[in-house]
Amino acid sequence: MTHKLLQISLIACCMCVLGLASHSSARAQLPINISYNWRPPFPVPEFVDNTIPFWGYATIEPSGKYYIRYNLINIQQWKATQEMMVFTRVHEHGHIVTKSSDEGVVDCWASKELARTDPKILAAAITWLDTVMANQGGGVGKGNGHQRAAWMRQCSKGIEIIEGGGDGKDIWGEKPWRAMLKSFIAESHSGFNSLKGKKIDSETWMSTWKLPAAVYCRISDLKDNNCLMGRFTSYSEAESIFNKVESILKRTLPEGWSVVERPSKNKSFLKTLHASKDNEDTRISAYLVQKGIGDYHVDLQIDGQ
Repeated sequence: MTHKLLQISLIACCMCVLGLASHSSARAQLPINISYNWRPPFPVPEFVDNTIPFWGYATIEPSGKYYIRYNLINIQQWKATQEMMVFTRVHEHGHIVTKSSDEGVVDCWASKELARTDPKILAAAITWLDTVMANQGGGVGKGNGHQRAAWMRQCSKGIEIIEGGGDGKDIWGEKPWRAMLKSFIAESHSGFNSLKGKKIDSETWMSTWKLPAAVYCRISDLKDNNCLMGRFTSYSEAESIFNKVESILKRTLPEGWSVVERPSKNKSFLKTLHASKDNEDTRISAYLVQKGIGDYHVDLQIDGQ
């Protein structure tokens, strides 16, 4: 089984399980019947396609459109639990959010997401990998069940303390935001050097910490830490998140900080705000940016020194 990164599309699998399947393709999500808090950072069409040789398959087309397909026959043959199907869905969205075909990177991202929003589901998925898949599985870029379970435990360790996730209701809570903003401001004084994780390119690293409710945070050579708070197809959805960011900053930044919304000369920046404090070199900004038709991003940037 090979795993290819093509120029025209990113092809990524969740569970590289060999096997032929009958052709069946229809718009549908996984048959998940349990409730869970996690939601995709932005909508992606999801289909059942029993011709693919994987559990899940995420693609980015040349047009820029994203798709996720699932092989329910393969999933059912492994007798995957409801919790494992939730993890599979989060994992496939992770390929698109991180734009990575590295299975370890995506397993780690998905584990952190569920540690924030649905820790019990994550724990059940890890148990399934450890006890059912066990020393089976694997494939290009993947370990067996035991190895993946150990890696996911390591990735999600401490998330509740650092990010305040717990039951998923805390991602806009004052306590985790206040703690993380204080920590990020302190780290900004050294250019976030201690938070540099996986290198994305010659000038950018994934941040090992991220703000509550953020999809991810990245550190650049310019010594700023940019957190994607969400990507949306409608302006109203993006504006709602921008307003939440503004509100939480006003309530949780340390004493002496002021938050002011200002118009931008750049027409693609639909809303901007800046937070600052006298005698403090660190600056915090939030932006609602239109990247294209039906493509809105909300970013929060902390400038380092």
